[in-house]
Amino acid sequence: MRNAIVVALSCSLWSTPACTDESSASPPGELVGLDAAAALDAESTANDVAFDVAEAAAAVECRVALRDGSACACTEIGQRPPTLYLLLDRSGSMGDKPAGSSRSKWSLVRSALLAADTGVLRRLGTRVSIAMGWFPSPASEDACNPGRHVLGPTWGGPSAYDALDAKLAAASPRGSTPTAASLRALLDRIPSLPPPVHVVLATDGAPTCGSGPCGADACTYNLEGDQLTFGGSCNDSFNCCDPANTTRGLGWKACVDLESTRAAAAALAAAGAKVFVLGVPGAVSQYGAVLDEIAIAGGAPREGEPKYYAAAEPTQEALAATLSSIAAKVIDTCDVRLDAPVEEPGITNVLLDGEAIPEDDGDGWRWTSPSTIALVGSACARIHAGTVTRIQVAVGCKTVTR
Repeated sequence: MRNAIVVALSCSLWSTPACTDESSASPPGELVGLDAAAALDAESTANDVAFDVAEAAAAVECRVALRDGSACACTEIGQRPPTLYLLLDRSGSMGDKPAGSSRSKWSLVRSALLAADTGVLRRLGTRVSIAMGWFPSPASEDACNPGRHVLGPTWGGPSAYDALDAKLAAASPRGSTPTAASLRALLDRIPSLPPPVHVVLATDGAPTCGSGPCGADACTYNLEGDQLTFGGSCNDSFNCCDPANTTRGLGWKACVDLESTRAAAAALAAAGAKVFVLGVPGAVSQYGAVLDEIAIAGGAPREGEPKYYAAAEPTQEALAATLSSIAAKVIDTCDVRLDAPVEEPGITNVLLDGEAIPEDDGDGWRWTSPSTIALVGSACARIHAGTVTRIQVAVGCKTVTR
């Protein structure tokens, strides 16, 4: 997610040196030269959307329609939705158009997530707490600057998604792909996010920006068939990552950084945050095995092959379908977890997009514990179909039954 080509200052959410951003006027919520704790606080203030998810819905008033045509006032109970952390590759190649598409990879990701009516996040609505970071950070001229946290966590909904969309629209892909460093930085943030946390790593190629040398078989310039940029053909006898051969490019930092990235993904999984790897349309095919290994290490591989999630075609629709398959694994659940046990279940109701559904063991909802509700039958089917954007649990009105 943020980049450049000359190694200069190194500035990210988790580091302290003063630096400048990619433009003189930072977008809302963008931070420059702050340490981790200060950045967290400032980010929340700047976005004005970061708040405690559990408390966010606690005081929301609602109304339940009764069978006689009247309505009963109620108060929404706080829920604990899972956190979806989007870690987006913002490297220069994300600005490229994949073969067969008139749009850049970055534009495809933005639309698949946030297009009106069809965007995956729009369809998830308030059923998720959302947070986002991207890499490399544009806050310096270092192409390998680690990623930055830019939004949330915040309760999903129109205002949060509009803020996210504005950030993606204002961003310009550039730089390299410091995936390992960005995953490591995210590890420190996991304890502050509402659990459970699921990470979606969306990238279009191999992780780079490591510190060690590599052979020509692991040099991205060689793997991608560079012929002219380095004054010679990048092949088995001319390693374009070797500074002894050429002073152009990023040198050893252009090597595939698999080991460090795999270790960082495994560390997140061990901390309880599984990493789903999404291959953005147009991802370089020779890196499929690399993405597979990161997906396995991250604890959330696909069944079958490949192990990472890959869009079938370079289209918004195909990418949205792939993202939806990830959401089905972690978010499209028919279980609703509440902040605390409900003391008066007889005056509790469940509303899907504002409509009360009956308490019914076969088709509606039922209690599975004093603080957990299961949607069943057609209600659950609506969740899996992605047609519900808001689930409310409210107290104060006699429970609607069949």
